[in-house]
Amino acid sequence: MSLRDYARYDGTPSFTRWGDFGVEIGLVGYINDGDDNSYLYAASGGIEKSGSYEFKVQVPSRFMEELKFITYFTGTSNWSLGFKLQYYNGAWQTLYTKALTVGFSEAKTTRSYTNGGLGFENVTYIRLWVEWATGVGAGNTTSTYCYSLIGNSQYYPASGIRFKTNDGLIGIGKDTAVGAHKLRFYDGATIQGLPMVATNSRYATNIRIYDGVATKALVQVIT
Repeated sequence: MSLRDYARYDGTPSFTRWGDFGVEIGLVGYINDGDDNSYLYAASGGIEKSGSYEFKVQVPSRFMEELKFITYFTGTSNWSLGFKLQYYNGAWQTLYTKALTVGFSEAKTTRSYTNGGLGFENVTYIRLWVEWATGVGAGNTTSTYCYSLIGNSQYYPASGIRFKTNDGLIGIGKDTAVGAHKLRFYDGATIQGLPMVATNSRYATNIRIYDGVATKALVQVIT
């Protein structure tokens, strides 16, 4: 499934901190929607300081096919840092946790989660949560770069084609026409495709079509 099929929800995260960052505290940079190369940066430093902070993005409360995190961490000696990648659906759920210790560094890393292809229900927030502790020594620092916190969800805009069923009118979703689309139609001067999915898909309507290989279903409008 290509990312062109998704509605992508990301944005500039809110930033909240707890504890004392010590002698150095920074929150700089920026995040552009749809750009995985811009980032927000937070740093902490000092002697015998500890605390925690979070980068958090609110997303529409809905089913998410994929949650994606792009991060980078670095630190000097006598620092330890732990981080969690989480989402909120009534309670914070942890997808990944890791501890980084003395003189740590983790290169820019993308982590993507689909819950075994089942996706995630009722997601409202995505966050990177970080806590740190220091040893003895001045000038030690820990740095976090948050590039992207993303929820990806299927997106099928309305084709304008509707069917009347016992449950009422069903709007049929469309997609940019590609070779895989057996059904196509003109939308003005543009050729659009009518995607078909497995009959047990959460996006399936009760309108069935045999595509030459298997029985498929037209998709409902998902916005």
